Amino acid sequence: MIRLIVLATVVIALITFGFASGVRERLTIDSLRAMTTSAGSLGALLFIAAFCLGQLLYLPGMVFVVAGVLAYGRVWGGALSFTGALISISFTFVLVRGAGGSPLAGLKRPFLRRALARLDTHPVSTVALLRLVFLTSPLLNYLLALSPLRFRHHLAGSALGIALPTLAVALFTEEVVRYLTAK
Repeated sequence: MIRLIVLATVVIALITFGFASGVRERLTIDSLRAMTTSAGSLGALLFIAAFCLGQLLYLPGMVFVVAGVLAYGRVWGGALSFTGALISISFTFVLVRGAGGSPLAGLKRPFLRRALARLDTHPVSTVALLRLVFLTSPLLNYLLALSPLRFRHHLAGSALGIALPTLAVALFTEEVVRYLTAK
């Protein structure tokens, strides 16, 4: 219980810091693109580090995916965005699991047990479906980390679940931006 209180306190502090410091407002698609492209060969590492930090500050992952595609193009940007998303959600999983453990494993309430049952019996497909719908949602990252889910199932399901949305963003972002700026 103490671990969960500490974790909740840290999460609330991070979110509050993100809002109060203005980091959330400054980490935009344009600022991420400018920051990573101006960093030269270290830009990709900087992008992944910013993605990890952004997820901890509850920034939407799609901001990073779009920024990666706009900064590096369809192929390299798509690959970097996919890699960054996978590293970011894995980083959050390991951090939250280390701090909070997996307290959802011990839930006794029938409703909550039923909700977690599919995660127990079909972990990879359940995570893939959740990722397909919620992508890199910080809340989903925390909930999965606090569940009894194994890291390898989390990683495999997350890779499967974010692949299609990341590919779609990589394929269509440039056209959408071109269309919007032509008006």
